[in-house]
Amino acid sequence: MIVSVRKSHLSGNIKIPASKSISQRVAVCALLNNGQTAILNYGNSEDEKNTLAAVKTLGANVFFENESLIINSTGGINFQGILNAGESGLGLRLLVPVSALSNNEITVSTERSLNKRDVSGFNYLKDLGVELNYNNCLPPVTVKGPLNTNNIFLELNNSSQYLTGLITVYAFVAEKETEIIIDRIVSKPYIDISLEVLRNFGCIIKNESYKKFVVIPRSGDKRDFTYNIEGDWSSAAFIFIAGILCGNIEIGNLKLSSFQGDKIILDLLLQLGAGIKTEGELILIPRKKLDAFYFDATDYPDLFPPLAALAVFCNGTSRIKGLHRLTNKESNREKSIINVLTQLGVSVYTKDNELCITGNCSLNGAVIDSYGDHRIVMMASLIGLAAEIDLEITNAEAVSKSYPSFFEQIISLGGNINFKL
Repeated sequence: MIVSVRKSHLSGNIKIPASKSISQRVAVCALLNNGQTAILNYGNSEDEKNTLAAVKTLGANVFFENESLIINSTGGINFQGILNAGESGLGLRLLVPVSALSNNEITVSTERSLNKRDVSGFNYLKDLGVELNYNNCLPPVTVKGPLNTNNIFLELNNSSQYLTGLITVYAFVAEKETEIIIDRIVSKPYIDISLEVLRNFGCIIKNESYKKFVVIPRSGDKRDFTYNIEGDWSSAAFIFIAGILCGNIEIGNLKLSSFQGDKIILDLLLQLGAGIKTEGELILIPRKKLDAFYFDATDYPDLFPPLAALAVFCNGTSRIKGLHRLTNKESNREKSIINVLTQLGVSVYTKDNELCITGNCSLNGAVIDSYGDHRIVMMASLIGLAAEIDLEITNAEAVSKSYPSFFEQIISLGGNINFKL
């Protein structure tokens, strides 16, 4: 799909979709829980759909009732065969250790860019008695358990998602107090999300300065839960920037006390004098010209694309730190961002692990490749909405991975967007 984006004035009110990161965690916890979980506001992105389908395949009874997603489970895994994680790195890192609970052989397959993602981080499973197989450190990943919940030292391999997968399994099946020691902290905010979701399922994990996690055994007695998924701050970041660049937008369904790390986008924009206000449950974002900024995105790599779009229109040279976190995404996101900005005529360079972007350059119209990356689609769209250029984005359907209603919502705000199949 090709999308044509033109300069627009935006205004109106939209509701931010559910956090896919929380939705996936909750769905897997519902599978491991013995009882019924009623989930409100479960999202409809590709990642969420694939994780939900896997939960059903692994043995849970999944159906919709009124406005709730209902997951009934005995807490066990009842499956043998091939499971599809889609293109979700989080889904893969949750589903592999969950599958390792089974005595049966289960293969977890992937799609598109995830087929090239290094999965050697799963080697810890061998220390827990799991038979583990993959080829050349790449998916698919085949496991056969049962997994033993022993004390373990875990190398995070530049992703906190390995800890999320393991700690989620331990939280539900450990029969004695168990320790997980990690080598270094990576993406602390995402670990906070995992711990918060587990707490809401009655799991007790002691966090000792993000160096050691002590899992307290949880009763396997039947328990029922209701979980309301909050809005996604990673998706909202693009709408914040759209408002600042193109008009006045009101957004809802965001939790200001959220554990989601990307909520820091609000703090940054307030520090920059963006004039954002809260009014009840709404966040009001005015159009505002901002000066260049510095931001350390090491723990918030998904904020690189929206902040890069913002930097294009700021006065001066902005610097965003943490480039080393961008290589293992849907695309090599460092190269993708630089290629897109360069093609549009933006002055951009890298120095000392920082992306440096000089704003207010004269921009060129172009046909931009999304590189199959949902966040590159949205970044390019923001630039097209704010600049007097002709911009087209190819493979724009990639946006459905995390934010399938993105274009629909931008159009509802007055965005000048047209589709070419």
